[in-house]
Amino acid sequence: MEGIIVEIREPGRKPRRVPVTSAVEVGRGCKGVLINDDAASRRHIVLTPGPDGLYVTDLGSSNGTYVNGAPLTGRPRLIGAGDVVRVGETDISLATRGKAPAHDQDPPTVSAMVAEPAVPPPPPAPAPAAAPAAVAAEGTQTRRLEAAFGWVDVEAGGVEWQEFMDAVVDTGLDHLAEVIARLRAAPPPG
Repeated sequence: MEGIIVEIREPGRKPRRVPVTSAVEVGRGCKGVLINDDAASRRHIVLTPGPDGLYVTDLGSSNGTYVNGAPLTGRPRLIGAGDVVRVGETDISLATRGKAPAHDQDPPTVSAMVAEPAVPPPPPAPAPAAAPAAVAAEGTQTRRLEAAFGWVDVEAGGVEWQEFMDAVVDTGLDHLAEVIARLRAAPPPG
């Protein structure tokens, strides 16, 4: 389930889209969606999906939260299409459906939204003198890897993509028996 997609526009950065599938904090130092905005509090707001849409609640931020320019009180507020939530100098709104994010956008910076560890499938068995073939993740796997990379880069700082992928593959190889069991339990493709 993709959930509700929000678009985040931070000062000096490209807009990015983030799925909200459960309650998640937004701020510059929270266990949720991290924003690069000095005017935002560490734990600024919480976004909560509900049966009728997305709710935003201010967490006692220093500079306040605004919805369409009006201050947000302590109660959760339902936001809809066209509403703009202002957190520091960052704008958050519901993403327009049907428009896929551009490939040149920054990946989501997420510290608590990765559903499960992103472990790519093991490479095929090499020929006697050949190296393993590269594994290319596509679609959902790519988005999960990009989100995980953003999280790792925030937590570890200065991590290069190849260094991250090498660590993911090495960790996956350390748990190869679990990978095999998972793949055996999966229904055959097609």
